[in-house]
Amino acid sequence: MIWHITLAGSVYHIVEFDPETGERVGALGGQGYAPESAWARGAAWALYELALCSHYTKDDKYLQGIKKVAHYFLANLPEDLVPYWDFRLTTQEGVPRGSSAAAIAASGLLLLAEMLPAEEGRLYEMSAKRILKSMADHYAIWGCK
Repeated sequence: MIWHITLAGSVYHIVEFDPETGERVGALGGQGYAPESAWARGAAWALYELALCSHYTKDDKYLQGIKKVAHYFLANLPEDLVPYWDFRLTTQEGVPRGSSAAAIAASGLLLLAEMLPAEEGRLYEMSAKRILKSMADHYAIWGCK
């Protein structure tokens, strides 16, 4: 079991374990908006790290975990595909975007796509490419000296 993934597919930043039993005893959002929020960069790092774990270990629990996080991440993106810094903010007005979260997630999605049969992987590959295109079109600063 991947201890930091919620049932919905969001990710806890901090997970606490009992040092005697090894059982999970608590979890917090950490750097998110609130204890039960969903920090976009944390979800992106989980997505990328689970892709690496799955790639190198071939353990199905990591592959299933990354799919769950990927679906949550993609389902909660705004129209331009670059997330607000937390998926569960009460308002988005004037809130910074998580361009680093978008880039990290796109990397994880591309790696995930490589590990799956072509037809299944295409969803993740196309999603990653759409995120990267949006970042280049709307968030990159070109021509700086």
